[in-house]
Amino acid sequence: MSDLADLVRTLGVKIRVITRLKYDPTKALDWALSRGMREVLALNKRAFEKAAKALKPEVVEFKEELQATIARDLSGVIQ
Repeated sequence: MSDLADLVRTLGVKIRVITRLKYDPTKALDWALSRGMREVLALNKRAFEKAAKALKPEVVEFKEELQATIARDLSGVIQ
């Protein structure tokens, strides 16, 4: 295990890779409607993004970002 990994674990912090979706809503709507997915985009951005992660439409740009989280209980690392 690397020194950085040891430090991060000791501090109660996690680093993870998340995927953010970037797309033009108009193109996304056109794409979904052309595939009969009217209910996905009617008012439900969450449902579209879930489908987009699986279907990888050309109108969506997938961008991975790092996201840090801090443990709720830091009593073991803070004195």
